[in-house]
Amino acid sequence: LLLPFAGKKLRYITKAELKTGFIMGCIFYAGMIFQTAGLAMTTPSNSSFITTSYVVLVPFAAWVMMKKKPDKITYAAVLIGIYILNMSPGETIAFNLGNVLTLIGAVWWAVQVPYTSIAGGRVEPLKLSFMTFAFTGLGGLIMSLVKGSLFAVTGTQIRGAALAVLLSALFPTILGNLVQVYAQPKVDPSKAAVIYTMEGVLATIISIMLGMEE
Repeated sequence: LLLPFAGKKLRYITKAELKTGFIMGCIFYAGMIFQTAGLAMTTPSNSSFITTSYVVLVPFAAWVMMKKKPDKITYAAVLIGIYILNMSPGETIAFNLGNVLTLIGAVWWAVQVPYTSIAGGRVEPLKLSFMTFAFTGLGGLIMSLVKGSLFAVTGTQIRGAALAVLLSALFPTILGNLVQVYAQPKVDPSKAAVIYTMEGVLATIISIMLGMEE
């Protein structure tokens, strides 16, 4: 989907830009694969809580990657706030395999935020987004070929999922990442991570508007 818009820019790609795009794609793929695998083995609320907790990890990832020592942040308040937004009353976190996989995914999302700030300052946004999704897609293709899952998909499943996959790819993934890559280098990674927690609020509002929740 991005190729028609990024094609001309890709003619002048450098080895350094290609390396940056490859690393970004690997980080994105790791976050996606662990989160998706974990979601199949845990509840949506547990997955949402654990995944959103990456906001607490971002300052530490930025400290390691960007040498930016974290400010004094009330981590307890952040965790309690995320818990209230995502968990049902009385529900507890049990660290089964699904939750552990989701937590590993959250660590990768924590790495993705500061690396986006770094990469966004080095590579033109459209070019960077294209490489991110190209390498992510390549990783998914290789995994599906190795596991044989690509050959087990039926035509009925493809037709049933096509619209959802297209909309998910176009709006929250491609468009969302383009905006992130363009804007985030202008914002401190820790502040950006806090802004991203609005995802849970907006998801709830949209879910209610669609009649999926009361």
